[in-house]
Formats: sequence, structure tokens, C-alpha cells
Amino acid sequence: MGDIAAAGRSARRLCQLLALSAWLLVHGDTALAGALDNTRFAACVKGWDIQWRLPYFPQFNSGHCAATESKPAAESALFSGLPSRRVKVGLNFDNRWFPWAPGDTQNDKRHAVIRREQARLAYDHFDRLLTAQQFRRVEGPRESGDSPDARIPTFAAYEKPVPGGSWRVELAVAHDNLTITLEQRGALRPDARLPAPAGALDITEPGANAKWFAASGSRLESEVVRYAQTEVAWPAELATGRAAKTALVYAPLREFRFRFENKTTAAELEAAYREMLIQAGWKPLAGKPLMGDHGFRYTVDNRVLDIGVAARMEYDIRPTVSVWFADPAVWPPLLPLLQWSWQDRNWEIEPRFEPDGRASAATRREIFVLASRVEIPANAGTRVLVVPVVAADRENDSSAQKNAHAAARWVHDELVRRGIDAKHLRVFEEIKPPRLKGFGVKVGARVTALNCRTVTETRPDRVDQRCDCSADFGAVSTTAGACK
Repeated sequence: MGDIAAAGRSARRLCQLLALSAWLLVHGDTALAGALDNTRFAACVKGWDIQWRLPYFPQFNSGHCAATESKPAAESALFSGLPSRRVKVGLNFDNRWFPWAPGDTQNDKRHAVIRREQARLAYDHFDRLLTAQQFRRVEGPRESGDSPDARIPTFAAYEKPVPGGSWRVELAVAHDNLTITLEQRGALRPDARLPAPAGALDITEPGANAKWFAASGSRLESEVVRYAQTEVAWPAELATGRAAKTALVYAPLREFRFRFENKTTAAELEAAYREMLIQAGWKPLAGKPLMGDHGFRYTVDNRVLDIGVAARMEYDIRPTVSVWFADPAVWPPLLPLLQWSWQDRNWEIEPRFEPDGRASAATRREIFVLASRVEIPANAGTRVLVVPVVAADRENDSSAQKNAHAAARWVHDELVRRGIDAKHLRVFEEIKPPRLKGFGVKVGARVTALNCRTVTETRPDRVDQRCDCSADFGAVSTTAGACK
């Protein structure tokens, strides 16, 4: 069956290319009239010993060129040998010969086919051109599109050693344009290193992972949990009865921000991190990472992890690097939680523990996701209420009540350990809030946001102030200090 399907796809693609050729015969003169020629392209990429030529198809009718000045190697804190430089070339496909007929479904389909084919052909052309000149593909190609017929290569990177350093070429392909980034760098200095992860990478644990991404000369400024939209496949144990095989959710990842005191550039930092990760034992994979153009998929210790690196220069000329760390293996078991509104700060949890008293792996994953929703804004009136909850059929069970109170205290302590200031938290044991649907908690704790404000009452003989707090289930009695 696989051979038949492959043959069918090949036949369809052949038909698409024949149709494409027919349009070229009719509209070829228009395409060539505004084409970006090899001379103009060569002027943009001069100074690189690479034999460039543009493809006959697809044609390009415009482009832009942005170059980063060479940096003397003696000034670089990360590389020695060749000076660092970068050139980015943007090329726009010439689509003027496309069959434009608004509302014509058949033409719309042909239009989509041509866009996919020109992206594929452009990638194939430059891939062959670079590999023929001893460039080795080190990343990609990444692809977009779900079905085989709709896929196009979107990113690939190539490297080639040269005396005193190396060259890197990146191809970023879209339906309407192609971006070529050329990068020259020297050899990574011996002290520019990252530690090898020793099997201790646990994204659910705060403060445990930054050290694997702290390069020499850097200082950790912050660690936060972010969310990025991605599609996650339902695991077998949760897929029963579901029509869709995947779910589009906001997946959690950790972001570490490092400040560098050394004199360097954003381009150098991103290049250095790519090399340092590989030297530390991270092996690049061809999969599509969560962080898009800034991300890379690696395997380390038989695990697949996503790492993203983006550097920028601050106003004080001190560079910073944001490193994103995501563990795709954590997402599938958490899909029911991830489908719950990622901005909702009302949630329930039923913590479970190992015999040694440590929270179970499932509980650590849950609190990792749920605790990240408790972001305390600048508004000083926001407080977080933690309340023990027990299922209705166990309200008279003293053991269940005891365990629920212990769960509430554990959640409070865990939120503090994960960076929430204790002054923003309140544990109230006498409140019985309405239960939240979808969490299935029998004995545990509910966490909800409180909006608190100071109310001033002026009396003839004095001025009184009280603190009023309210949750989504009504007013909550608090102490006066809750508003401070």
C-alpha cells in the first residue's frame, strides 16, 4: 500500500509540474523581464568564495541585502582566528505571471500548487549548489505542512571549514520568499564552553537547569516559564474516544536570560551557543522545534529536547541571551491540563507522593504547569488563595479532611519554592469554594486569584480602613494585612 501511495503522489506531482511548465511557456517573458539577475545577486554576496547562481525557475524580482561589519578576531571573547561577519540576503519570488482570478477555486488551487513547487525547487537548487561546493548540511531540512503533498522545506543549515574558522549558510524558505544567511566565524575559544548535562535535565524543577546553559562570562538574570503554541499528539492512554489525533495547545517551556559582560555581538553569541551545545554532547536532529527559527531539536541522554537561543544588544551595549528549554515528552500526559485555558489562574490539584515523601513525577509535571499560571502582576491588590477541597461524598471523612489540609499547605510551600512571594499567598482552611470541573480532584487543593482593595470609611471620630477581597465565588474575609 505504501508503494501505491508513493506512486500516486509522484504522479500528482508530475501533473503539477507539467501544468507549471505550461504556465511558464505562456507567461515566461513577463517573469524574465523583472527577474533579479546573477550580477546583482553576486554584488550582494561578494567577498565569499562561493560560486553563486540563481535558478532559472523560480525567478526572483527583488531582494535586499544586510551585512554585519567584520569584527577583528582579537576583540572577540568567543572566537579566535577569522573575523566574524554576517550577510543576510532576502529574495522575493516573482509571482506576477501567476493566474490571478479572484473567486476562481480552480485557479486558487493552481496558485497554491505553484507556490509550493517554487519553494521546493528553490530549496533543491541551493541545496545542490552548496553541497557541490563541500558544504555539509548540519541541520534540517525542516518541513511545513501536514500531508506529503503539502510539505515544503522551510529551513536548512550548511557548514564548511575554512582556514582559521568556518562558514555557515542558512536557507529559510517561505511560499513568497527565500532568505540566505551567510556567516563567517573563527574557531571557538577554549574557555567558551557549556557543561555536559549529566542526566539531570528536569524541566519541571525550578533552578535546576540554568547551569547547563550558563556560558563563561555570563550571569543569570532571570528564569521564567513561558508558553508557546504547538500541536501535540494524544498518547494512547488518553486517545480513546477522541476523533482528533492531536490537540493544539500552549505548551510550557523554561526561559533563562543571561547577561554577558564580555565584548561580543548578538550574531557571535548565537553562533557560539550552537557550537557549545554540540561540544557539550547535544546532537542536532532534523525535527521541527517549538521555538521556530530560533530553535533547534537535539537528542541528549536518549531524550529529545528543544533548545532555542536568541541574542540581542541592550542600550548599554551589553549583550543578553535568552535560552528556551522545552521537553516535548512532558506535554502528552498533560494534554487535558494544557487544554484548560493557559491564562486561567483558577485550578485544582491532587498531589501524590512517593514512599520517600517526594512528589510523584505526575504531580511534579502538574504543579510545573499550574504554578506557572500564578503570575503576580504589578497590581498590589492581587492575592492567591489556596483552599483544601474534598469531594462531597468524603466531607465527613476525617482522614480525607486531614489530607486536604496537608495538600493545601504543600501547594502553598511549592508555590513559594517556585518563585511566588509568600506575601501574595493565603491559605484558608474554613472556606468551601465551589468545585472546578475538569480536574477530577477528590482530595486536594484549589488555587484561585483574589482581587483585594483597601476600603476607607470616614467616621465622625476616626477613619477606618478595611481590606476587601473577592474571588469568582464571592467575598472572602481576610485580615487587614492582605492588602499590603
